[in-house]
Amino acid sequence: MRTPGRATAAEALRLMRRYVGPEEGSSVDPVAFEHAAVRSYAEALGREPSEGRLTGVEREALARWDRRLASPEWQAGPARRRSSAWQLKVRSGVYVVAAEHAGARVEASVVDGRLDALRLEDPEASGGASAAVQALRGRPLAEVPAVLADLGAAGRRLTAAFAAASGGEVAVTSRARAATSQEAR
Repeated sequence: MRTPGRATAAEALRLMRRYVGPEEGSSVDPVAFEHAAVRSYAEALGREPSEGRLTGVEREALARWDRRLASPEWQAGPARRRSSAWQLKVRSGVYVVAAEHAGARVEASVVDGRLDALRLEDPEASGGASAAVQALRGRPLAEVPAVLADLGAAGRRLTAAFAAASGGEVAVTSRARAATSQEAR
C-alpha cells in the first residue's frame, strides 16, 4: 500500500485492524467463512452455487485473471494524478487523510466524521500545532477552521491542507484562500 509516510501507514493499519478484521483474540472458522463467501458471491452474481469441479471454461477464465492480476500494468495501477492530498477509505465512515499546502502538512484519521488521531506540521506553528492537535481530537471536521484560526497564517495553511485532504469536507472561505495564496508568494 502506498502511503505518504510510515506514520500514515501505521495509522491506516491500526484502523484496518480495528474496523475491518475480526475482533482481536477471536478465531475465524474457515468452513463457515467459505460458506458465507460462496453465499455472498452467489447472491451478488445472481447465481446458484453448485458442487463439482471447475469446467474448462472456468479454469481458462481463472487463468486469464491470474495473468492479468500478475501483470506489471495491473500491479502498477492507473497513472497517478499529481496531488498534494492522499486518502484511504478503511470502511464507511472511517478513513485516513494526508495533505500538504504551502509548507503545512496534515495527517489525520477520521472516524464517523470526527478527528481521531492527527499530526499537524507547519514551520511557523511551533508549539501551537501540538495545542491544536489536542483541541481538534474528537471534533467534527467542520470545526477545523475555527480551531486553527488562532494560529494565524499557519492555521490558514493547515486549514487549506485539511480542505485538500478531506475532499472539501473542511470549508475554506474565499477570504482565507486569498490570504493563504497571498502568503505563499
